[in-house]
Amino acid sequence: MATSKPKLTVYLEPDIFLRLKLDACRPGNTYSHLVEQALTLWYSEDREHAQNNPLLRRMDRMNRADEVHTRKLAVMSDALGLFIQYFLTLIPEIPEERRDTASDLGAARFKRFVEDLASVRSDSRRGVLAKAEDILADVSAFFTEEDLERLNRPLPQNHRASSVKQGGPDD
Repeated sequence: MATSKPKLTVYLEPDIFLRLKLDACRPGNTYSHLVEQALTLWYSEDREHAQNNPLLRRMDRMNRADEVHTRKLAVMSDALGLFIQYFLTLIPEIPEERRDTASDLGAARFKRFVEDLASVRSDSRRGVLAKAEDILADVSAFFTEEDLERLNRPLPQNHRASSVKQGGPDD
């Protein structure tokens, strides 16, 4: 088949080539057609519009928010797992004759736990997670880089002298 189009030879990463090969297996697709479509889209004005699309920017913000939520969930999951591990190491073995009573007591405690959890969730916007964030927060949550730099700078000599000389009315 003769064509007036120039021939191009390219090297692709194996995973990209595999995807291209799978798409080319579909009826009506060829390597040339798929690569030409991709390059046409790459060099089209639509690409520039797609980059400036408000919907895409919104999705990017949502993605970043999702990453924050995922991190918070991981912290809470680790904290819960650690608490359960610690709790289980402290519980002594229950004798056979007391297991029914212990089971009833456990059910009552679990019911109270669920009620307390509902109460905490309704009282606060963030609930228990706020306490974990307070523990895990680093200095960047409270200070900017400039503030931290200023804190680490030595005070000027005249400022030190005036702060030392401050005294009460008896001086």
